Amino acid sequence: MKDLFLDNLIRDWAWRVNNGMPDPKNRDHLGILEDTLRHLRYSEDFILEYMRELREDGEHDTQALDDKEKEKADKMGLVWKGRGYGKEKDDFISHKNVDGKLTPVDKDGEEEDTDSGQELSAKDGDYERKDFDVEKKSSEVETKVRKPGTLSDSDDKDSDGAIKQKAMEVGFKTVKDKAGNIIFKPAPGNASSMMNEIMSGEVGSILENNPDMTEEEVVDEIYKQLENTAFAENSPVGVATGKKDKKTGKDKGLLVKSRIAAKAGIKKHKNTQEGIKRLQGKQKLGSNPKVVNFYGHADSLTAQTKMIKSSDGPFYTRKGVEVPKEELLELIKNSGGGENPSDTATITKDDQGKMMVEFHSDKQTTADIQGSSTPSVEFDKAIGIVEKDEKLTQEQKNEISATLTNSKNALKAKESEIVTESRRPAVELGKKPISQVLDKINSEPDIQRKLEKSLRSRGKPHPYLVDYLEEKKDSYTDEELLTAFLKASADPKNENEPSRNPQQKLLMRTAKAYGLDPTDALARIRKESLEVMQNSHRELNKQEITLPNGKKIGLGNYIEANNIIDVLHLSVIDKEGKGVGKYDGLFNVNMGGVVLDEDILKRALGVDNTQDFIGQFVTGTVDDGDPDSEKYMYSTDKETKEKRISGRNVFVYYVVGDKKIPVAKKTQRGGDGPTSSLRSTYTWTKEMQDIFKKENQ
Repeated sequence: MKDLFLDNLIRDWAWRVNNGMPDPKNRDHLGILEDTLRHLRYSEDFILEYMRELREDGEHDTQALDDKEKEKADKMGLVWKGRGYGKEKDDFISHKNVDGKLTPVDKDGEEEDTDSGQELSAKDGDYERKDFDVEKKSSEVETKVRKPGTLSDSDDKDSDGAIKQKAMEVGFKTVKDKAGNIIFKPAPGNASSMMNEIMSGEVGSILENNPDMTEEEVVDEIYKQLENTAFAENSPVGVATGKKDKKTGKDKGLLVKSRIAAKAGIKKHKNTQEGIKRLQGKQKLGSNPKVVNFYGHADSLTAQTKMIKSSDGPFYTRKGVEVPKEELLELIKNSGGGENPSDTATITKDDQGKMMVEFHSDKQTTADIQGSSTPSVEFDKAIGIVEKDEKLTQEQKNEISATLTNSKNALKAKESEIVTESRRPAVELGKKPISQVLDKINSEPDIQRKLEKSLRSRGKPHPYLVDYLEEKKDSYTDEELLTAFLKASADPKNENEPSRNPQQKLLMRTAKAYGLDPTDALARIRKESLEVMQNSHRELNKQEITLPNGKKIGLGNYIEANNIIDVLHLSVIDKEGKGVGKYDGLFNVNMGGVVLDEDILKRALGVDNTQDFIGQFVTGTVDDGDPDSEKYMYSTDKETKEKRISGRNVFVYYVVGDKKIPVAKKTQRGGDGPTSSLRSTYTWTKEMQDIFKKENQ
């Protein structure tokens, strides 16, 4: 697990530093590392803790042990264990290098910290300061939660507990039987999102049994549930990292993820309990309500459907708005996108069959990517927006669609150029004697070290090149595998892209050794691709559209406003919305305990509905001189230090009311390295994140 985390991290980090060799003692490299962690979608809490630890390590280990101290370490049987010294058989460090001296530390390799003696209470989601004795409270907590590794609803017939329990036993990976049949396949997302979705629901059960538990006690309960499970240990993307937390000695990655799930779950529980009380007060929900939390797996949707079908209702949102049964079933069917972008759900049923339904879109932090797409798909989406708009004449629709189609085709042409240029080195190298190319690779260490992992995986031919081998046999020479690798990399019909590291590195460095370096051409094409997007927006803004309130705005801004409404799920603020937005209280976005619903969004944006939003919407571009939009992303040549554009914050979106507020931004960059196609990602600005956090206090 630790190796997977480090491999992914170092691969991306190395790609971004100017010499391809990241140095944890280099301040500039550490800054790049922070950006890398955000690109890999780690939470802000994890990033802060991880960076703090790296910096602390750098401070302590800058001076080598002197000979006397080295001898002392040898006599004590101490060996270097990455962050300090300890006995080889031990899984902890006992000493650190402080100014060249061997210095004892506690069992977890950290200096002891003092505790304030206070903790936060998670009762009903309200965080109040109260006296807290760690040892006493932990021992006094009585829990009905099952033994570690077993979820509270694992055998509940109303729930999706069986598939969630399977996730605990398997982790984030697809498992097949000997016949090739799929036994388990996780829901879309990654290991961290799966953990957050499942365990934030488990928090509800934890707090039902122990409503006075503090946030830290909830965190501890989740950690104990996950510790030593396949869920934590076999899943990629750093759920468990092998690094120890300073205070507790627990796995830092798992602890951070547990805390995120706790915060999200406490908020879910609070909102559900408030909804129950509200509906009971209106006689819309009876006694003995049972709360069931669902994951986002296909089996989870089946379980939701079964639960809804089992009752005649009525069915309400947490604000008491009734939802027709058939419409509710259709929304569940379409979970995960479109009119119901939810990942998870909470259904509460009383003893008469009346139900309260909540849908959640789960994110780990307010800084998480809220949506992603490709420019080509976005052009199609824009054309769809235009075609469906009743305010435009057919003549206008035809003209606008033609402009968008031309821009889409221009972008596709640029993307084709990227494919051609990125594959050109492989084409040219494939024309040379393969033994000569292999000798060249082996003669240069920075290229040669990328060879084995590019050609083989677990002793077998790498999956990327296996379809290009001339014959099937038990073993292959490096020449045979390199030939297949170059064929795979040269084939324009090959839909698989080489990994950023090591395969792209192997190809690019070999190409450079032969004077075939494509990076300048790729940088030029990338910039031109980005300009296509800007030019399209500028051209569309030359035309105006009249809104129902009589206000006129540029068509480019109008299209982007509708795009943002869709990506950020802003339609929930409309009383006459669509999908989950049609019913007040049916849907929310939970970002690690910071919740967005229709009321918070209205206050944060300063609008009453999406028409207000469109009327106050402005798109900032590079051409406007917007400082946030001018931040290009660069890759830097290792030797020449020359910077080349690899992506850009292409748009910043504002609402202009009493003051101009940056709402969100769209970033475009190669999805998997310099040779890959552009992808668009959307995130809330820091200003909006701060507003959301304040609204949730």
